[in-house]
This record gives sequence, structure tokens and C-alpha cells, in this order.
Amino acid sequence: DIALRGWEQGSILTSKTLKDIGITDVSDDVLGVVLTHSCDIRHESFDAEPNIQIVLARLVEKCDPLFHRGRHVRQLDLDVRKGSHAAAIKIKASDIKFLPRSVFATIEPATGIKLSPISTRTLAKWVGNKFTREALPNCFNNMLKRHEKRLKRWINKAHPCVDRILFRYDPEEEIEDNGTYQVQFVLLGKGSYENIEITEQLHRLSDELSELLEMCGFSQFGKYDRVTYSFL
Repeated sequence: DIALRGWEQGSILTSKTLKDIGITDVSDDVLGVVLTHSCDIRHESFDAEPNIQIVLARLVEKCDPLFHRGRHVRQLDLDVRKGSHAAAIKIKASDIKFLPRSVFATIEPATGIKLSPISTRTLAKWVGNKFTREALPNCFNNMLKRHEKRLKRWINKAHPCVDRILFRYDPEEEIEDNGTYQVQFVLLGKGSYENIEITEQLHRLSDELSELLEMCGFSQFGKYDRVTYSFL
């Protein structure tokens, strides 16, 4: 019985288990992580819920900050526990697979490596966001690519103190070749206003991002009367 074997969202399949059920082209550092919701895994009807969705993951020493906490839509790095030690797994959205649910009644989840409840929620949210994320206009993306390398350097510099970036743009559609978008952004910082060093750094980062957006060709809502950073 699937429920008695302990299968749930976030359960791990070892590389040996993957090979035993027919996924043979995996190395020893590759795992499978269950994506399907726990209620669907344990559903009484195999006709209603015939499959379980998993994603292949590669075991690594630690998370890459660029792919941690669901920051990237196509790759996710998650913290895991391997025995008594901290480790991480690297997941790519292109490695999602469907397996017959009946298979899970014959195999056991791994016990030596586990996702925490937080990592499991992050994984589920990341998968959902891939299908529900905002689809930016091609013209908007092309304008950002004008200074893509500088924007990436800014992101690397901002990571230690910026949790996320909120922004809006107008119009929310494709524009003519000689047109532009008005944008407004808010940096959500890690910490609080009481941390003067972080606050000053957020102020500098917001000014730098504002300049980068102008270099890309964007104009800004209320440029000289804007709130460009806040805290969660």
C-alpha cells in the first residue's frame, strides 16, 4: 500500500530505485523527488490518479545562491539533510517525469536523505510558478538584454541584502520599435530599517538599478518621488 510505505510530496527515490523501475540512464549522484501532492499520492482510485510526478535531482555540496529559494524559473537548488550532514540538490524543470502510481506500491522512499517541510513547500511553489508566472512582452525582454551582463552583475551584488524585486510596467503589451515602457520597482530587503548599513546599501542598489533601466531605454514612474526599497 502506497500510504503505508510512507510516500508523500517531497519523498526521495535513490538512484538505485530509479534504475530498478526503469530509469536507467542516471548516475549515482542522481535522485528522484516526488512532486505530486500527498493527497493525490494516497488517493483510493488508480483510475482517478494514475500517475505520480517526479523530478530528477543531482546531489551537490551546497546551493548556488542564484538558484536558491525559487529565484530561477528553470533551475532550483534546495537544502537537504543527508544523514546528519547538510547537503543540497540541483533540479532542472526539464527533468520532470510521470510514473505509474502503482509502481510506488512496490518500492520504498529513501530514508538517508530528506527534504525539510520548507524545502518541500519551496519545490511545490517553484513548480506552480513555472506555469503561472508573468509572461513579459518580447519587446520588454529585448530592452533588458541591451545591458544583460550589467544587470546580472547587479543581481549578484544585490543578492546578500535583497530578498526580491517587485515591479510594474506600462503598457502591459508589445510596443512599437521606437516606443518604451514606464517601469516602477521596489526592492524588498532582508532585515529591517533599524539596520543602517543594509538600508544605505539598498538605497545605493536602487539608484544603480534605476540608472541601468534608463540605459536599457525604460522611463520611470515618479522617478524623483518614488519608494524604491522596503522590508518584508
